[in-house]
Amino acid sequence: MTGPVPKRSEARRRRNGPIIETLHVPGNAGTGVTDTRISEVPTNQLHPIAADFVDSFSDTPANYLFDASDWAELRILGLAMSQLLTSNGTKPIAVDLLAAVIDATDDFLTTEGTRRRLAVEVETTAATQPAAYSHWHPAAREWFDALPLSGQAMWYQTTDWAFAVFVAEVIHRFVTSGERMSGKVYASIQKATTLLLTTEGARRKAQLNLNKTSADDIGLTRLMEAYADYL
Repeated sequence: MTGPVPKRSEARRRRNGPIIETLHVPGNAGTGVTDTRISEVPTNQLHPIAADFVDSFSDTPANYLFDASDWAELRILGLAMSQLLTSNGTKPIAVDLLAAVIDATDDFLTTEGTRRRLAVEVETTAATQPAAYSHWHPAAREWFDALPLSGQAMWYQTTDWAFAVFVAEVIHRFVTSGERMSGKVYASIQKATTLLLTTEGARRKAQLNLNKTSADDIGLTRLMEAYADYL
């Protein structure tokens, strides 16, 4: 007896090899989209930081992968983030909601940390850092100002920067709340900063190696520049 007819090679299910294959997204994919689903997200009803966060997805190449359900859930995330930022009054931000919002950003490939973990490779684009808010506590402002001076920022998309503004606002509110920062609060902030690859440990876990320029390299460069000027 002969066995069953074998499947065509393209119909066979692979049972070995990497579970996640790197997905390459061109730098111009998804940017400047005019899909009506974006306009359905009511950013005029959101806190300005939440509105900017939602709007940032219209200019990120990663939205090339989004379907209608992604945009619908992004609307929910924007509403949750807005509630988090507007309902606190004189009280600290709700810790449980903060943790949930930060976790939810993972689902939208918001940060380079998430994109690398899920093997989504997006070509770098010239995303610029938004302006810092003048009311921020010096600790929040110092953290935010350090980002463009760090090597991982060259991989940031508009969504990374919008998320960084949200994180800086959260840092500001907890530092100025007058209450002691709990372990849950710090864990949430630390997770958010890890997604932005702000520490060497986070970068190594994401397999992002930044080349450090040694003092000898800097000295040699300056020497060659001086020699060129002399000539």
